[in-house]
Amino acid sequence: MENPMDEKLNPLVLAGTPRQRGRAHGESLRPAIREGIARWKACLGKNTGLNPDRCAYLRQFLAARDFLPALQKWTPGLVDEIEGIAEGAGLDFPTIYAWQLGDEEWVYRREAFLGPLEAPPGCSGIGVFGDRAGAPLLAQTMDIPGYYHDLQTVLHIQYPHSDLEAFVFTIPGMVAINGLNNHGVGVCVNTLSQLQPARDGLPVAAVLRGILECKTGVEAEGFVRMIRHASGQNYLIGSPQGITSLECSASKAVAFAPSGDSLPVWHTNHPLVNDDTRRFWNAYQQASPELKARIDLGLKDSTDRFAYLERALADASRDMTVESIHSILSFHDVPVCVDYEDDENGFTYGCVIMELAVPPVLHITFGPPCSHPLQEFRFST
Repeated sequence: MENPMDEKLNPLVLAGTPRQRGRAHGESLRPAIREGIARWKACLGKNTGLNPDRCAYLRQFLAARDFLPALQKWTPGLVDEIEGIAEGAGLDFPTIYAWQLGDEEWVYRREAFLGPLEAPPGCSGIGVFGDRAGAPLLAQTMDIPGYYHDLQTVLHIQYPHSDLEAFVFTIPGMVAINGLNNHGVGVCVNTLSQLQPARDGLPVAAVLRGILECKTGVEAEGFVRMIRHASGQNYLIGSPQGITSLECSASKAVAFAPSGDSLPVWHTNHPLVNDDTRRFWNAYQQASPELKARIDLGLKDSTDRFAYLERALADASRDMTVESIHSILSFHDVPVCVDYEDDENGFTYGCVIMELAVPPVLHITFGPPCSHPLQEFRFST
């Protein structure tokens, strides 16, 4: 089916207070939010044997985690925005709140042994800076479960009493999956579910929004280093001054970079320098054969993609441009770019390429980059 998002998309502009932004988000995207959540709950029901609408699964998940104090401390106003989304969409707060917690719910379900996970996420990230790029370039494929298909959304957040604006690539009803602000600070992510989570940490979606409220890369890196992380994640943080890759777990954030300041950085979905993995491997030893097989598949997929990116970026004579990165991330022989099959399997929701110049430019494909054109987004000032 042709994706209607291939047509030029006008971002949803969200202005005003956090509550006002949330309500506008929920009201404007109400049908898509409800559709996405219905698909998500159907997948949860199939994979856990539980009916999220008729049992306490989501309540049990939220009760087992204590993220709200961290949200209130580190991202003031974001809880109000999420409450506004719930009000605008006509849904209860716990459902919309849980909807933000994709990575955290995956970790909980695996640890609770409630059934096999859907296909593991397979995001591939690239950061290029120095002599090989005119301006720093930050990019990724966003690979997520198939039940998110045809829901691609861009928000244009305008903060009150500030010159700060942000483009946020997301799923209807979610506050962020990656993004870029008008100061040239951008962030891409790779799930690292092998790293130690924190039941009272800051969830990934909130970390993303916190980064996008920073006006320099140094400020954004400092923010990511000072917080306790709810789930393992690699944050590729870029600005006009350069790019940093931070592997984050509950207890620490560790920078990953090849030798040499002008070389590219790349990452997939396994930790390379953060060794905070003991709890994961202890759980792995107790897992069912089916769950072990899923985890092994995800690890092999990640190492294969990592090796491909390393080869693709190895030629120091090759200029790195938006077009060349789009080509690298469109590769199918190793599953960097994955077509949609069904709601149970992962696919490439979109490819994002950020030009971290002043002013910055955001490029997005609304679906796998091999078959969807890049759309360009610029801030007006």
